[in-house]
Amino acid sequence: MSLPDYTLQDFIQDSSFQHWVYKTDAAAEQKWNTWLEAYPEKKVLAQQAALLLTGIAIKPLPIPESQVQASWHRLKHRLAFSENSIKPGATPATPARLQHWQKWAAVVLFCIGSFVVYYIAFKQKQQVYRTNYGETATIILPDSSTVVLNGNTTLRYPLNWDSGKKREVWLEGEAFFSVLQKPGKGNAQFVVHTPELNVQVLGTTFNVTNRRQKTRVVLNSGKVNLCAQGPTEEYLTETLKPGEMAELIPSAQKFTKRQVNPEVYSSWTHKKLIFQATPLADIVTLLEENYGYRVQVSDQRILTRTITGEIYIDDVNTLLVALSTSFNLKFEKKDQRTLRITSPV
Repeated sequence: MSLPDYTLQDFIQDSSFQHWVYKTDAAAEQKWNTWLEAYPEKKVLAQQAALLLTGIAIKPLPIPESQVQASWHRLKHRLAFSENSIKPGATPATPARLQHWQKWAAVVLFCIGSFVVYYIAFKQKQQVYRTNYGETATIILPDSSTVVLNGNTTLRYPLNWDSGKKREVWLEGEAFFSVLQKPGKGNAQFVVHTPELNVQVLGTTFNVTNRRQKTRVVLNSGKVNLCAQGPTEEYLTETLKPGEMAELIPSAQKFTKRQVNPEVYSSWTHKKLIFQATPLADIVTLLEENYGYRVQVSDQRILTRTITGEIYIDDVNTLLVALSTSFNLKFEKKDQRTLRITSPV
């Protein structure tokens, strides 16, 4: 195959391209640098291939059989509950009510199907990636969509993605998605599953955070539909437009939605954090969830202090120094995983 027609797989399998990625052959480096200048439209695909070749240093993780069986039993229990929840003698719906519910039928069916798939998918062979605390990683999915994982995050997806069928991934933690819109009937729907929420998209960019029993979605571009299952078996739905953020707290059984600057929530993908009157309490949560620290605070009153600005995060030590200067506080590591914040004497 000629170079201008190269696919992602062609790049990866080309030994000369591999030498260019690993910088092991000067002639190969010159060849590919010159070629990419001549064909700039291939740069993104070449970069994706290079990311895959460099390995991202994430090991696939097996899913325990006990987890598969537990998920399957929970699913059967939920289905049995639904069948027994129809009360005898219920009054048939009037035509007006039927019309109202028909409007939401497709959305509800999507929700039901998605949550059934959430459990059944554990029986399929999956690719699993996990990042450590303080680590980020870029994953190229089988459809060439891109996912950037934040620290302390797990991503799962089936090994086999059939062309034209629904594309699905399972997330625990935080990730930024750049989803490619695929041609064909139904536009090959893309769904991100979290334990409490499903995000249904076509072609779009968005950030998903699933931490401490809360799920938050911030939409950068495109359009997404959200579907959640409350503890009373009722389904909640919401649609987001660019610049909107929705947060689901299952115990409240509702979404909260507001306008935001999406860049604030996805800036971590560019190795920086943007703060807008952000309280220290929120930063403590970030240090615990993304970097794995147990944070101790000498005085609870300092948690209300706020910060506005940008901090570049090449590593956690750089972040701690910047936070210490910005808040005029002392961030002291007591051991590898314990951090104490105090006011200067």
